[in-house]
Formats: sequence, structure tokens, C-alpha cells
Amino acid sequence: MENIPQPTNQLPVLQTILKVPYGPNVEAFGVWLKEHTHNYLIGEHPPGVKNGNHCHILIQGLKVTREALRKQVIKIAPGKGQNCTMASTQDDKKPYDTDLLAIYIIKGHAEYAKSHTFTPDVITEWASKWETRTITHAETHGATAPVKKAPTIYENCNEILDDLGSFKTDSALDRTEIVRATIAWANRKRKALHSVQVMNYYDCILQQGVPEYYGKLCVDLINRRHRD
Repeated sequence: MENIPQPTNQLPVLQTILKVPYGPNVEAFGVWLKEHTHNYLIGEHPPGVKNGNHCHILIQGLKVTREALRKQVIKIAPGKGQNCTMASTQDDKKPYDTDLLAIYIIKGHAEYAKSHTFTPDVITEWASKWETRTITHAETHGATAPVKKAPTIYENCNEILDDLGSFKTDSALDRTEIVRATIAWANRKRKALHSVQVMNYYDCILQQGVPEYYGKLCVDLINRRHRD
């Protein structure tokens, strides 16, 4: 199948969150992103209810594997719950839109953008499009406790990927280790998984950890199915 280059505005977008303030390590990460992405934006948000200063990062057109990205991320913000990388919005699971994500990261403050590959005019435009909303008394004082949502399969697989560390897709032993790590995680979480769910987790881990390899598997499957 012919590999047709995509327009820049159609490149896949990821969001990485680092629960650390912008500093020398995150600045060095920006240098890495400049080499290994088409575009990136690192924004630092001020302290929230649960977090201190932390960074939201837009990644457009990652040129390496998700596993390579993950190795860089855990150097900066290691530990459970200190980092995450997502390819879709949390609520409706839609692929990230560059403009909407950038507007959220900047939140009306151009100075939040600490490192990026976009022009100053683009940053200013994104800052101008942020619409603040009124925060209710209930939200600020906790009159209504938020409903805690169950983690998605993607969030669960990020935990399993952290347990796995690095793995190779050309090794049958390592591929078996994905299944073992999934079952071990499920046992630790006291979460019952039947065989079909384990297969779904396996697919998701490959998709998140080594997207190029996963994409090749899908292409090979389609080619075999439609072979003359």
C-alpha cells in the first residue's frame, strides 16, 4: 500500500500531562520534541485543587513510537499518576483537535506557553479564543462531590505499560509477557478479566506502546483478507 504524506493539520495529536513544573528537565524535553515531532506546545498551568504547577503538552505528528515517547516522559515525571499520554478526549473519546487542545493549554494566557514550534501570532490567536466560565459556589466549596469515573481501558493499559517497561514486538516471549503483565495487573487490582477482555487489552497495549507495529499488523490483516 502506498504511504501518502498527510497534511500537517491532519497529523495525529497527543496530549501528555506531566505533574511537574516547567524547569530544566521539561525544557530539555522540549528540545527532544522539536527533533521528534512535527510540532509541539508545552504549557505550564498554575496550581489546581489537587496539583501544584504542572505541564500540559500538545504533540502533533510524533515521528517515533509511543514507547520511545513514554521512555522520555518517565525520566521527567516518574511514578504512578505523575504522567499520562492520551490520544483522545477523556469524555467523548474523540481524537484531539490541535486548535482546541492548544486553546485549552494556553487558557487565555500566552505566557503559559513555555516552549513550542508555533509562531507568536498563532499563540496570541489561541490565547484570544479562550472563554472563561463562571465557577459556581458548589464547585469551589465542594457542596456537590464529583462522581468518580471508572478508569478507561486506555488508562488501565498505561499502567500495564509502566509495569512492562520496554518490550519488543518481534519476540514471541515479549508478546507473551504482555499477557502475563495484564493478568498480573488484573489480579493486583482484583479485576476479573475473561479471555476476550485480555485480548482487547493486548490490542490496546500494542496500539499505545508500538503504534507503528500495530498499524502494520492491521494493514497486513486487511491485505490478506482482500488478497486476489
